[in-house]
Amino acid sequence: MARFIRYEDLFAILNEGRSTVRTEIARADAFVVARPGGGGIRLGGEVVKNDAQLAAWFATVPTPAPAQAHSVARRMVTARADARVILGGKMGVLSDPADAYDGAMPGIVEEAILTLDAAKPLVVLGAFGGAARDIAIALDLLAPTFTVPRTKQHGSYAPAIKKVGRLGSRLPSGLRSALCDVADDDRAEQTAFQVATIIGKWLTSEKLGS
Repeated sequence: MARFIRYEDLFAILNEGRSTVRTEIARADAFVVARPGGGGIRLGGEVVKNDAQLAAWFATVPTPAPAQAHSVARRMVTARADARVILGGKMGVLSDPADAYDGAMPGIVEEAILTLDAAKPLVVLGAFGGAARDIAIALDLLAPTFTVPRTKQHGSYAPAIKKVGRLGSRLPSGLRSALCDVADDDRAEQTAFQVATIIGKWLTSEKLGS
């Protein structure tokens, strides 16, 4: 979360993308534009110039638990985004500490649920593995044979994947074939073109009411 980033690192990130990227930080229930400026980092109408000032800026709002903070940010992004593309994601394999996740489900699973609940385009790149592969299987975009063996997982993982599966009817029938194809494609550059085409058609069909 941005709250834990060092001033020096945040400044470097913002400076690197200053000409091409608009960066906004989720704080409390709002997004705040962040960019280099004023001899430091401009956060909305304020300027911070060191770690202490950055920490003080974040401290002006309550600090939620990490899982809650992530969920709030995901809901905010869902409301702002036109579509979502997911790949990878933690699977809660208990024997791998790096695969652990906070909260009731992996973040990428929550993002999938929020997106489909909001009736927005969701493209699942299951071929890259992780929780996204299980999401693709649950949505019938990949066959069950794509499931990979794994040791015991967090108890909340399987119910979360089943919850995603119950939203499969939200996928447009006219795009299901294309969604299946892209879910099984790990060619990064070609996949990018496919994703753009799918999202464009999905958004167009919504505008036409079909």
